[in-house]
Amino acid sequence: MTNPIQGASVAAQQIQKASQAASTSSPSVSSSSSSKDFASVLEATQANQVDPTARVDVASPAQKVERSSAAQKLDNFVEGVFKDQAKIEKMMRRCVRGKTLSQPELLRLQGLIYGYAQKVELASKIVDKATGGLKQVMNTQV
Repeated sequence: MTNPIQGASVAAQQIQKASQAASTSSPSVSSSSSSKDFASVLEATQANQVDPTARVDVASPAQKVERSSAAQKLDNFVEGVFKDQAKIEKMMRRCVRGKTLSQPELLRLQGLIYGYAQKVELASKIVDKATGGLKQVMNTQV
């Protein structure tokens, strides 16, 4: 599949060639020779087009895509948030069942909740900034 911008430039080149070929023909030519010139231009234009019946090699969707380091870091961050959430829920279930937690366990729970809150706040700020940037790009007139 060709790039849309590249396809537009190819189309513009073909139009330019056709207009040059039409401008080189003399205006005093009879209509029959004019139609021959148009037919030759049309044939030349069609010769440059892609055959629609040609086979195109398509990449297999099962191929594994390598992630960039930024995407991998984002995945690790999100997985860390979910792991912290699971740990907090596990400790909270123990509290709800009536088990008393020792001071070190309570400190660990407090630290987990604080870290979790910081990560969620950071993630919400990133999403807010990205959304604002996307809105700004979408409102930009070209």
